[in-house]
Amino acid sequence: MLREKKRSRSLLTLCMIVAFMLLGSTSPAFPLRALEPGNEVPGFALPVLSGGEASVPGDDGQVTVILFWGTDTDSKLERGLELLRLLQTIGESYGDQDVTVTSVNVDKNNREKLGKLMETESITVPVLLDEDEELYAAYGLFVLPTVAIVDRDGTLKAAVGYTHSIGDSIMGQVQVMLGLKTAEELEKELNPEEMVEAPDHVKKAQMRLNLGRKFMDKRLMDLAGVEFEKAVELDPQNAEAHAELGGLYVCQKEYDKALAELAKAIELNPDSIQARFAMGVLYRGKGEFDRAISEFEGVLELEPAHAATFRELGKVFEEQGEIEKALQSYRQSLSIVFENKPATE
Repeated sequence: MLREKKRSRSLLTLCMIVAFMLLGSTSPAFPLRALEPGNEVPGFALPVLSGGEASVPGDDGQVTVILFWGTDTDSKLERGLELLRLLQTIGESYGDQDVTVTSVNVDKNNREKLGKLMETESITVPVLLDEDEELYAAYGLFVLPTVAIVDRDGTLKAAVGYTHSIGDSIMGQVQVMLGLKTAEELEKELNPEEMVEAPDHVKKAQMRLNLGRKFMDKRLMDLAGVEFEKAVELDPQNAEAHAELGGLYVCQKEYDKALAELAKAIELNPDSIQARFAMGVLYRGKGEFDRAISEFEGVLELEPAHAATFRELGKVFEEQGEIEKALQSYRQSLSIVFENKPATE
């Protein structure tokens, strides 16, 4: 009986960890730690891949669009190239309206590879090199790639980490700054669903989802499960509902059910941090450590300062006997937790 009680407490603890992370990861964080919109942007002179030096941002009186990118993973490289092409289009379309585009690569000892890449892809956007990570630190970057837009007076207008709609967002921001459209028009373009009354079944599904989350807060797992299942039934296109239900199944170690729900959540929203995190926990629970590591690394590509993911990676490495890697991951987790902890606590 004592062993069964301990097992129940352990299962409840796992459920609360997963539930906490799901509830806390529903939207991407602002991708700069050291700057906020309206702050004056620090200027740096950096070496240019093609030779010489250039300043970031550029001349006063210009709207400057800056891409910060890296190539150390395939996804970062793919996304960086996508955004370089976007910047090239912006430069070609609005260069005669005082808009400049540039990029800052943060990789070290990578000049030859970058040179070949720019030539192969026929990209003419300037590539500045932050090999000492001075600008990286001054801006407080923790999401790559990130695009920052600097106003004519040298203040930060916006910064956006990668999402599947980043192209529309960046192009729209530039058009607003040039007076080609209003902020209200851009908001309507980016969020058309918010301008239309949601169907009744969608609203009911969201109510069920919210109720399920409240039950999770109160540790009423069975009741939460009923609400999440109902939310999925009412609105099968609700990625958050699938992620919540999948996370709950992970807690209950119903791995087949969890896998189906989390896969659906990722299909509906490939950038779902909550679903990918829960998927990593699932694979760790099944002892499939390589898959768990892959999922956790996917989370960190979306949100590099995700403390719980570093903690879970630490557990994976510890179970594999890779103690040094485990300690490093635990230290990173604690560093993020204490860095974000309010000073009054």
